[in-house]
Amino acid sequence: MQSIGINYNGVVFFGLSSFNGIGKDELCRSRYSLRSSVDPDFLLNVDTFFNGQNLPHKRACGSSSTPRFQPGSKSIEALPDECLFETLRRLAGRERCTCASVSKRWLKTLTTIAKPDLCHKSLYAELMEYKNVGLFTRELSGGKVTDTKLAAIAVCTATRGGLGKLFIQGNESSRVTNQGLKDIARGCSSLKVLSVSDISSIGDEGLCEIANGCRLLKELELINISSIGNDGLITIAEKCPELKFLTLDSCANVGNETLQALARVCSQLESITIKDCPLIGDLGVTSLLSPPIPALTKVKLHGLMISDVTLASIGLYHSPIKNLSLNRINAVTKKGFWAMAEGLGLRSITSLTVSSCYCMTDQILEVFGRSFPGLKQLFLRNCWFLSDFGLVSFSKSATGLESLELESCNRITLEGVKHALSNFHSQLKSLRLVRCDGIQDMTVSYDMVHPCRSLQSISVKECDAFGSVGLILLGTLCPKLQHLELNGLHKITDDGLVSFLESREARLETVNFQGCINLSHFRCSCDLAAVFSSQRAESRWLRENH
Repeated sequence: MQSIGINYNGVVFFGLSSFNGIGKDELCRSRYSLRSSVDPDFLLNVDTFFNGQNLPHKRACGSSSTPRFQPGSKSIEALPDECLFETLRRLAGRERCTCASVSKRWLKTLTTIAKPDLCHKSLYAELMEYKNVGLFTRELSGGKVTDTKLAAIAVCTATRGGLGKLFIQGNESSRVTNQGLKDIARGCSSLKVLSVSDISSIGDEGLCEIANGCRLLKELELINISSIGNDGLITIAEKCPELKFLTLDSCANVGNETLQALARVCSQLESITIKDCPLIGDLGVTSLLSPPIPALTKVKLHGLMISDVTLASIGLYHSPIKNLSLNRINAVTKKGFWAMAEGLGLRSITSLTVSSCYCMTDQILEVFGRSFPGLKQLFLRNCWFLSDFGLVSFSKSATGLESLELESCNRITLEGVKHALSNFHSQLKSLRLVRCDGIQDMTVSYDMVHPCRSLQSISVKECDAFGSVGLILLGTLCPKLQHLELNGLHKITDDGLVSFLESREARLETVNFQGCINLSHFRCSCDLAAVFSSQRAESRWLRENH
């Protein structure tokens, strides 16, 4: 039996060890100084002694040509790696976190200690208790994104509830590599949400480590990471069966193989967003959506080189998709949209977004109204060929619509909005018009128009030609309006606002007149005081506008 000791500022790390190759050594830490009981010659040869034994734990120990333990050294840094490892693996959770801040060497050693190597029984039990919890959320950005910071997070959160969410926002000053993700994977088995963006120094190796160590991962977001390819994501798909949310944005080296792997093994996937990934095409998307994953309800396809084949496959199979977003899919023609709608595969869809698609025409919008009876929300952005005819035709059949947003649809006029609101008289609750140059004041007729009494919220933003006439029209058509937002409308005047208020049947709850430079704040505050539903709402408006 031998005694081993290192004196550091009056504190001695010592132990009694058999090191017979059979039993575990019984190192411990003491606050008492042992000066005469330790053989100095033995201390000077600790490194040689340790290297000659079969240590009971399994780890790869780096060897150095120059021993750290030098004769006469009093620094604790002289402690050999093996001694440091044996000491640190016996610490409790709070002590581990404290020792992680001593030096990078200690921190690195702590990250190499696997759970089976822990000798502190209460610590091992605590780690197992928090294995599936994940209480902590950590966000790193800019120069704070380093391997050292990730290693510290991995060590310090492991025994305090576990790391549940990690968000990494990089830039040119970020210094993180695959080693940082490796440390997170080793120490944070409770990780459920991982978001990494704008970092080019990590690749498939780091992602594979996350897949192997964080089997509870449910949400993964990768943005602008060109160094990650199919290998890492395929491993994620295979090793993380609980993955539910996936976002791939500007990942230039991710291809169809990733989506094929997701279709094979990720049966719990609920939402997927694919944006600006040039290697992903029809083969990958169709394998994911036809037949679709049973749990997949939300799909966003932006800036992809997909064709009519993909949209036809979506409409062909009975799909559980409820939320579908299509943006900048310029290779798709009218036939693709027609096949998607007429295929009757999207009967359960409740929210549809179409943006910057040249083939989105009046005829297609009319077909959408007939084919999607359960549609509740429709967002149309940069659809330059839509006109009043398509909007009115859609409103006649989509009687269950609750929310409508039109942005940069310049062929739609106030006349078309008037007839659409008349058709939506029983269900529509929210209308939003943004940068629609066709929405301008004009003489309109109120004949054969039914008020839309269900509409509660209207937002008109940056429609330069929209003025008091249009506001009075909306007040007449929507007598039950409760929320009004007018943003950047220079043609709205005090008289127009007064006429709008006089047409009200219900009291307003919230208003926003930001950027309406021709409205007098004092006049508005006096008029609005009579129609606000409470003094609290009135005082809030006065605070925001004075």
